[in-house]
Amino acid sequence: RKPLVIYVHDAKADMVKLTPTLMKDLGGRVEKCAWAYAAATNEDKDPLKVKYGFTSLPCFVVLDARDTAKKPLGTIEILDGDKPETTNKYLDKALAKFKK
Repeated sequence: RKPLVIYVHDAKADMVKLTPTLMKDLGGRVEKCAWAYAAATNEDKDPLKVKYGFTSLPCFVVLDARDTAKKPLGTIEILDGDKPETTNKYLDKALAKFKK
């Protein structure tokens, strides 16, 4: 049983080009989680924005895969200029809430 991490991105993002960079930047976290991708918008009524409460894209939403209806363990927004270390610090904090 692993936490589920959803990479929520703008529909215009080229995931074929972006995925190798994401996997490299996330290091060993890739094996510790189940991963999914979802396209969304920054519009207030976007269903994913309403459900997960993010304010900007791209972002990671960390869920307990055993009960995805629960509140996310964390939502990590990736801001322009963020270094992978910054994103990974917040991702580790959210993943620490997952109880096996």
